[in-house]
Amino acid sequence: MPTARPARPRQNRPYQDLLSSCTLGSPRRASALIVRRLLFGFIAFALGCSGGEKPRVPVYGSVAYRGCPVRGGAIAFTPDKERGTRGTGGKANVGPDGRFQLPDGGLPPGWYRVTLASLESYLPPRYRDPDLANLVREVIPGRENSFAIYLDD
Repeated sequence: MPTARPARPRQNRPYQDLLSSCTLGSPRRASALIVRRLLFGFIAFALGCSGGEKPRVPVYGSVAYRGCPVRGGAIAFTPDKERGTRGTGGKANVGPDGRFQLPDGGLPPGWYRVTLASLESYLPPRYRDPDLANLVREVIPGRENSFAIYLDD
């Protein structure tokens, strides 16, 4: 008389029921579909995030307050959202001769609000605030973007 096989202990596969209940056939086929969908979503996300930034354009120039170079300061370019520019801006140190050059290839084309601060030269506090400074510059591709910024009271 044949002997009955002992019952196999059930393996703990929490997703087995989910995969076998799919109308795709085998659990292996359902797993492959899930992996493909996750991979496609990741690729679409990566392309959507990395492909949006425009190429950068070199930006440099000089800053003067009351005709004298601003020494030892910092200049920041913030995208002007009101004029349609999005993304990140840039900042640079102002040298002792009042000149600056933005690192990392400059800025993407668009409109930017400019703010300035200096520990060595006096500047009115309004130049630290993008809304009060009232300094706006456009970065244009294919053109020399050299800005001479003259400040007064």
